[in-house]
Amino acid sequence: MENQKRVRGRLSREVLVAAALEIADREGLEALSMRRLGAELGVDPTAAYRHFPDKKTLLAGVVEAVLTGADVETDPAAPWQDQFREVALAYRRALLAHSPAVARLAATTPLNSLESLRIVEHAVAVLAAADVPLPEAVAAMQAVGQLTTGSVLLEAFWREWVASGGEVHLSPPMLPHPELPVLSSAPAEDFLSPEQVFEFGLAAVVGGLEGRSGGEADDSLGMRAARRPT
Repeated sequence: MENQKRVRGRLSREVLVAAALEIADREGLEALSMRRLGAELGVDPTAAYRHFPDKKTLLAGVVEAVLTGADVETDPAAPWQDQFREVALAYRRALLAHSPAVARLAATTPLNSLESLRIVEHAVAVLAAADVPLPEAVAAMQAVGQLTTGSVLLEAFWREWVASGGEVHLSPPMLPHPELPVLSSAPAEDFLSPEQVFEFGLAAVVGGLEGRSGGEADDSLGMRAARRPT
């Protein structure tokens, strides 16, 4: 096999995850299996089962490896707004550093692992250090997480669409249209790319927090009403 790698020494969890991520990036998630992983590393096809009982747990390891690539360390001397933005941007960059299939997997996997929650912890800690009330700091990171998911999914789709010969139009091709006068009046350059939309949304979240830094939590966001009854 052209891309086969022979493992020398102990077959570790890290070696298996790195090879699985490479296969998924190069050939897609459908190509990844325990047998394929064994062939890639030149080992017994059942060897991976000593570390991962099934493909689901292997994919969880792949997602964790993707998130490990998020460099969320920030300059503690920088303004909290810049630190929070950098954590969010680093999270998005880490996902989009991989193939659309892997980016989609990582974006839609619940943040339940230590590596994923490390990112959340760092972002919330930045806000807490700026005296943003903890409920609002957590809500802000949830908002950014959902914004990231949508942005990554759209960009992953666009990459695949373009790769298959499709064209991407930021401005709807049917504009101008007499029944859409307001949209028709907007210049084409006012329609943003997924990255620009992400940064716009991130700026809106940060702007909303600036008035809350150093104050007590309030319920103007309706967070109590939005919580599910127990």
